[in-house]
Amino acid sequence: MCFSERVSWLTLVIGTVVNATAIALLQGIDNVEIIIPVMLIVGWQYALLMQIPDALAWRHPKATYPGKLAFGLNTTQPLVLILLVMVILCKLGKSPLRLVPSILVFGVYAVYVGRAVNQTDFHIYPPGYASGKCLNLNYTWWRKISPVLYGLCMVLATAAIPSAPYVILTLVIYIGTAAITKAFVNTGCNAGSLWCWSVAGAGLATALMACIVTKPQMVEKITDQISEGTTRESAAATA
Repeated sequence: MCFSERVSWLTLVIGTVVNATAIALLQGIDNVEIIIPVMLIVGWQYALLMQIPDALAWRHPKATYPGKLAFGLNTTQPLVLILLVMVILCKLGKSPLRLVPSILVFGVYAVYVGRAVNQTDFHIYPPGYASGKCLNLNYTWWRKISPVLYGLCMVLATAAIPSAPYVILTLVIYIGTAAITKAFVNTGCNAGSLWCWSVAGAGLATALMACIVTKPQMVEKITDQISEGTTRESAAATA
């Protein structure tokens, strides 16, 4: 969630452009493990889509459809992560049994989500915005759904990724942002206003980690691109 409609759209656009560019560049690297950062960036992009209902909620404070869209995107994040990690495991020839713990937790979590559908008020505009006491959008469904199950599912699914650098980076972003937000942003209200920025930058951080992990292939790709560009310029000049 973000502080305002403007920040929501801004982080959505910036994050989407960065993620699309990163994926395009990473896919050109000749390394089968590049599927890991690509799928993780796709996952961060899915999380970034939350900025759409957030922005709409700021513009239409009395409407419930932004809240319903946010509910759908927010609560399905663990499922999307599990599916993306499944793609990684299959692509790398690893056993999908690594995902069993997260799937079991997700099963319990899904029961809570199902119950919350008919028990949630989808008005997510800050209830105390006018008084200045609560400046964040209010995801009321987390009063019905266990955040612990959500978090545990995300952590277990991430831990199933067969690459320590990416696991560590992802958990640092996820747990670090959650801790900082809870501690310093509108304490006692609805924590979450830092998420829009951290999620927007998470794809870039993942791409940078890919550059470190696959440094030889990345250097070769950049060198080839420079060489191709120089060749085209020379050919055009000759013509």
